[in-house]
Amino acid sequence: MKLFMFFLLLFMSATSSAQVTGRVRYLIDQSNGYFEVLLNDKLITRTYRDTLDVGVYKAKIWSPGYKMVDTSFIIKENIETIVFIKMKLSKEFYSRSRSNVLRNKKRTTFFRLPMAVSLGGFVSTAYFSAKAIKVNKDVDLFIQDYNKKSNQGAVLNFKEELLLMQNSYNLNRKRLYTGLIVGGIGAGISMVGLRYLNKKYPFKALFEEDSPFANKLSICYNINSINISFNL
Repeated sequence: MKLFMFFLLLFMSATSSAQVTGRVRYLIDQSNGYFEVLLNDKLITRTYRDTLDVGVYKAKIWSPGYKMVDTSFIIKENIETIVFIKMKLSKEFYSRSRSNVLRNKKRTTFFRLPMAVSLGGFVSTAYFSAKAIKVNKDVDLFIQDYNKKSNQGAVLNFKEELLLMQNSYNLNRKRLYTGLIVGGIGAGISMVGLRYLNKKYPFKALFEEDSPFANKLSICYNINSINISFNL
């Protein structure tokens, strides 16, 4: 088999310069930038422009995520033939796209609640921390004001207001610690949930598809040389 391929390569290299050729340019309307062309069920090209022997060619054009297109064209001597193909997305592509959308919805739904809890905890922490600091400053100012007063009525009022301030300060401290705990729990749940989601609903490429021409002879022409590979 290898010996046959070796002599085939030598034969094609020796005769290519004597053959009459023309050019073909493929204008393939699709979005991923990759396509393969199977010519006469014998060779594949993967370039936008090739030099081929003069003659009639039947072509199958394939691209991942698109329906295969059958077409034909004629190569004439020293003339460039343009092959324009508008490809349509395949059912498999649409199916994968829908499954990706559902997967992302599940990820979002599962992840949204702990994130909201975590965010709420940290926001409340910041809010009650600011309130506690303010109350603490008010207490200091109140004590300074008390030192300037000496009548008994002012002292009684001071004690009542100081008690209210202390209660407010203690309440804000409790809320502050509660916010820290809730935020920490939410962050922990988010991390655990993210690991779970990555295992259960892993991110996948939008679309992956094996070439239907994987077992065909692959030849790419240009003016000065011929590149040949075998995928067997």
